[in-house]
Amino acid sequence: YSQAATGMVKSGTSVDAAKRELLAEVRTNFKAFLADREKDQPFCYWFGPTNVHRKWIKGSGKQLWGIDPDVLKGKLPPFLPDVHDVRQDVADYLGEIQAFDAALGILLDELQASGEYGNTLIAVSGDHGPPGFPHGKCNLYDFGTHVCLAISGPNVRGGRVVDDFTILPDLAPTFLEAGNAKVPGVMTATSLWPVLRPKKEGLVDASRT
Repeated sequence: YSQAATGMVKSGTSVDAAKRELLAEVRTNFKAFLADREKDQPFCYWFGPTNVHRKWIKGSGKQLWGIDPDVLKGKLPPFLPDVHDVRQDVADYLGEIQAFDAALGILLDELQASGEYGNTLIAVSGDHGPPGFPHGKCNLYDFGTHVCLAISGPNVRGGRVVDDFTILPDLAPTFLEAGNAKVPGVMTATSLWPVLRPKKEGLVDASRT
């Protein structure tokens, strides 16, 4: 995102116009996908942007997203040097996360406009820890393996945080079960519905750690 937007800005496009153009592409693609369905046809849409797989465009966090690197002073993980250049790298990384968040907002808007929002299971996740940082991607530290996972939709008990262990392959049997489809016996992943339905916070399924 920063690479494309920065290139557009360098060629004379304003920051706001560059953002609008890139987000319009997200909207157009999703609208075309929804329009291509048959009436009442179930659908699965995977939005997999590569924002954080970034070439570091120095200063993009501040230029594109208004993130002052030095407001991060004292807030970095303890294993990163708390100096300006490292704070700038983290700020630019956070800018890419804001770009993803903006695109997600576009998808949710279009889902609501289609009338399918209340009938759709939505899962948002990373697939690894931050790349390009010590302890991050490809390293077996928490910073390299722990990622966010947020799920909402019909029959999901929201408004809570759970600490249960999960892996991304668990999404497959979870989606199949949501659609009343048989989960193939060869799948070794575990449906998350026993965790998604209860009101309990913290560790819901103590048998899986």
